[in-house]
Amino acid sequence: MKMSIYWPPLLAAVFLPAMAHAGLPRLNATCPGKIEVHADKGGPVYIDGKEAKFKKVNENYFEAKGSGVTVSISINPDGSPDVSYTGKHGRNGVCQLADTAPMEKPHTNESSASHNGGANARARDNLPRLNATCPGKIEVHADKGGPVFIDGKEAKLKTVNENYFEAKGSGVTVSISVNRDGSPDVSYTGKHGRNGVCQVGDKTPMEKPHKAESSSSQMVAVADMPRYCAGEASAKFHKRPTEITTKPAVEDGGMYIVYGEFPSSGRDPAVFTCTFTKAGKLVEVDDQ
Repeated sequence: MKMSIYWPPLLAAVFLPAMAHAGLPRLNATCPGKIEVHADKGGPVYIDGKEAKFKKVNENYFEAKGSGVTVSISINPDGSPDVSYTGKHGRNGVCQLADTAPMEKPHTNESSASHNGGANARARDNLPRLNATCPGKIEVHADKGGPVFIDGKEAKLKTVNENYFEAKGSGVTVSISVNRDGSPDVSYTGKHGRNGVCQVGDKTPMEKPHKAESSSSQMVAVADMPRYCAGEASAKFHKRPTEITTKPAVEDGGMYIVYGEFPSSGRDPAVFTCTFTKAGKLVEVDDQ
């Protein structure tokens, strides 16, 4: 009797260290703190010499977890990679690539390349018009669908996926993520690991992308809840990600709770909680 196996949708996003991913190039990189990263073409990825758990987010974006850090690898339109990392207590930075010679571009015919270009163009339509000010008085302006300007100069814009964009210029990287309600969150990473949350100025011109209600709910894996909670808390309380600490999610009455804190004006830290449903949907971020 022939058997068919059904893979639930959530299993498509789990980390599969043994699976090969054709879009991942061979690379070596060094991240701040002398964290060494090596990737074979198609995987696996090694962090400080140990094989990491590997996840393909989309055709041009990958994540590897191991040795207490998460390494992000994004592929530019010309086939070259950008590598960054996030460590404990919100530490993060851009990694320096060592050897780019062995990298190979995926072999595509003209029609598939045209298709990918069209997909990127459609995804870029989700980039809203915005003005934001980052720490250090770094001014950011984005037109709807691009381009993005940093301190008045046009930046190099990259579409990671339909809800996440990066702009590089003037010595900084600006990250723009589009929330479920269509509003943007903006942050930056500068030299020597400096980073922070940018204050968005005018929200009135922004337009929400038309999406079905069922696709607007993001489900978060239990292991990823602390990091997701920290990002939501950073936006709500206007704190830098490096100032926020979160604990592992705990199950409580059919829900998952993540406890976090950040420095306050008083002697004791400010405490907050993130509540998730059993399925992994964020319900609320609440200060205590």
